Amino acid sequence: MAQRRRPRRTTVAQRRRIWRTAALGVVGGGAGYAYSFFAGVPAEAPSAGEAVTLILIGVFVGVLAGYAPGVAWRLFLRMVLSLRLALVGRIAGWKVRRLTRKLQRTIEDDESNPEAQHRLAVLEWVTEQRPAAAQRMESCLEADEANPIAAHNLGVMAAQRGENTRALELLRRAERELPASAALETNLACALIQAGEHEEALAAVETGLRLDDGNMNLRQNRAALLARLGRYEGAIHDLEYALTNAPRLPAAHNNLGVIYHAQRDEAASVAQFRLALRYDTTYASAHYNLGVSYTVHNEFAEAAESLARALRYAPAHARAHAELGLAHYGMGQMDQAMAEFRRATELGGSDFEIRYNYGTMLLNEGHIDIALHELDRADQLRPGGADVLINLGLTVYLKGRLPNALTYFRGAVDADDGHAIARYDAALAYDSLQMLAEGEEQLQRAIELNDALAEAHNNLGVVVLVQGLTVESVQHLARAVDLLPTSPLPLSNLGLAYYLEGDADAAERALKRALELDPDLPTARDILGRAYRDKGNMDGAIEQWEKLAQLEPLNPDVHTNLGLAYFKRGRMAEAILCFRKVLQFTPHSPEAHNNLGLAYARNNQLDEAVYHLGRVLDMQPNNPIAHSNYGLALYFKGETEKAVFEWMEVTRLAPAYARTRGMLSRTTAYDESQMVLRPLDKSARVMRFPPRAAPFHHNFEMAWGQVFTLQVPWPDIANAQRWVERGNQLAERVRPLFVV
Repeated sequence: MAQRRRPRRTTVAQRRRIWRTAALGVVGGGAGYAYSFFAGVPAEAPSAGEAVTLILIGVFVGVLAGYAPGVAWRLFLRMVLSLRLALVGRIAGWKVRRLTRKLQRTIEDDESNPEAQHRLAVLEWVTEQRPAAAQRMESCLEADEANPIAAHNLGVMAAQRGENTRALELLRRAERELPASAALETNLACALIQAGEHEEALAAVETGLRLDDGNMNLRQNRAALLARLGRYEGAIHDLEYALTNAPRLPAAHNNLGVIYHAQRDEAASVAQFRLALRYDTTYASAHYNLGVSYTVHNEFAEAAESLARALRYAPAHARAHAELGLAHYGMGQMDQAMAEFRRATELGGSDFEIRYNYGTMLLNEGHIDIALHELDRADQLRPGGADVLINLGLTVYLKGRLPNALTYFRGAVDADDGHAIARYDAALAYDSLQMLAEGEEQLQRAIELNDALAEAHNNLGVVVLVQGLTVESVQHLARAVDLLPTSPLPLSNLGLAYYLEGDADAAERALKRALELDPDLPTARDILGRAYRDKGNMDGAIEQWEKLAQLEPLNPDVHTNLGLAYFKRGRMAEAILCFRKVLQFTPHSPEAHNNLGLAYARNNQLDEAVYHLGRVLDMQPNNPIAHSNYGLALYFKGETEKAVFEWMEVTRLAPAYARTRGMLSRTTAYDESQMVLRPLDKSARVMRFPPRAAPFHHNFEMAWGQVFTLQVPWPDIANAQRWVERGNQLAERVRPLFVV
């Protein structure tokens, strides 16, 4: 029987160490509880649960220290930081609650006390009780309309609620009545920025800087305003000055990155965004801007990673969701893209850029009805924008509503006279409505605005080619080929232009290049087949037209030309099949009956030949060639009397033709002169590029300095706000330690 294993006993030294560390843990936990209780003058004591938690944490750390000192030490450091944050936040909360109750008691004793009401309103605003604070501040201003401090603070509240007109009215009044201060000018500037008054906002910031030249927040705001106004040199100077005094300022690096991007210095832009993230890994705006930069350069995987990080730190960032949707769209992940845009519209449904990009993506994917809805919403949010009018025009163009499309495109041209894509799309709408002169004018203007717009060169080349101006057409089409060397469409048109100009070799080279890029291009197959036939290469023509017949099986002209090529090569069975297909599409065509009848005759199928050649005479009784061929078929069939009658009709109808034919040729050979290729329809064979959508909008995010600071004249409330801000700062410092 196996012996029972004796439990391992701890030594006296080990037991002493455990009890000692446990005791130290209890003491540490009690000390933490006491400190949290007695620091400041609390309005209420910590709960019993909080106290027990502090003590148990101390005991746990103490016991752990006895067995794993390294782990305990790392845990202890994190606990110290988090406890410090908790203690500061608790102290701030006690101070705010104590002051709130004090003010509430004062108001209960004297409801007409405006000073207490004002203080309490400010305190409620600081502690995120925004609706109650705004209502109380309104009451304060109604009770004392001459109070400029109340007007200022109410103006700040209105600005933060987006009520820009009301905010500017109150803040301008406060500016007139209060002593000049940097905080007041900062708040006025920010309200002006929200209202889109950037020049006036810049003037307010300049005034604030004259009062406080060392205010980094004001300098940063001035830099952001200068950048918005396109004054990049001044903005860079302000940001570099700020970084000289505070090299680890993430917002300044972020804004420099945005400015460098606007100056098309992409390497410097990305470097600044990365510096911002080096100094603050949780900086959502820098992650967002870096992601947008990647998206602009089609680096969609990297963009998705950066934007996902931005959303980790700012889950409600609507534009980050939209940009992430564009990154997924670039990677072909439509489901994820749609999900991100739906989330973006939920968070920022009144954001023009989100609605516009969503509608543009849907338009590009062919979801026309939903795209029309989103773009219409975008137009309501920002009426008259050229890009949104272009895309609205394109949606109704694709729905076949050409007059409406032209109205939108002309509106886009009116909104931005220098918008080349608007003029290009308007030209297509004009052409579709057979207003060719207006369409040609718009294409010429589009090329003047943007000579690199290959689609405009191609379409203008097509317009003048249809008019017969082959030299001018070749110039524009060759330019389109230079700009789009991998597109088969302008190459095919260029081949057609060369063919009509009589340069068969140049046409053959261009058409072969087009077919290398797209073997299923009908125009290139047709024109190359014609070029081969003209050069006597009937086998080459047959090869091209056989492939064309597969691409356009319902086109009677294609089957006619292929049948004639077979006929010339003596392949009568295949020619008959082609001509019979033509008769299925055009049963009352004398040309089709003539071709089929002669093919039957050459194939010695005389009954069929007589029938179809007779049908030609039914439709064209005065056609001497038809009488001649019909008579010869009857002659070969043995019906000599009928044949002689038909030849007499030839002499009656066309004596000169009868003499030319002579009796010998009339009785030995059919007249095949009416078996001709179908004419080339230039307008049907040229190919235009379709309308172009306006591009996506990518918006970088400028960071502003501290804004909307309440100008509070009472030290105790200001002190409470300072404690709240201190707690928030500690939270930002501690958060990276706990990010996975």
